[in-house]
Amino acid sequence: MSKILVVDDERSIRFSFEIFLSDAGYEVQSATDGDKAIRIQREWQADLVITDIVMPEEDGLGLIRALRKEFPQTRIIAISGALFESDCHLKAAELLGAAQVLLKPITKDQLLQVVAENLA
Repeated sequence: MSKILVVDDERSIRFSFEIFLSDAGYEVQSATDGDKAIRIQREWQADLVITDIVMPEEDGLGLIRALRKEFPQTRIIAISGALFESDCHLKAAELLGAAQVLLKPITKDQLLQVVAENLA
């Protein structure tokens, strides 16, 4: 069973993603920012990290940098909903090593398809 770490400061997104992914058979944990996510990853070793870009504390770009350095094998999907900044954030996430980038809102079907593709 694949492990997925969901990182987003929006409770509703974390909760929705956790339900969708758990129902699909994945083990899921979540964090509210990059600092917490790195601590979880060090102990739990997720196969895939889905991270928001704009968050308080350590943001998604910092998290991607840290994951690439410490856990280069971990797949990363970056998401953003910051309207006017999304393109820049998502391009930066790709340059830093995110395997895929998505613009919020993300449907259940879209999420499950992208996760399956990245874990294949």
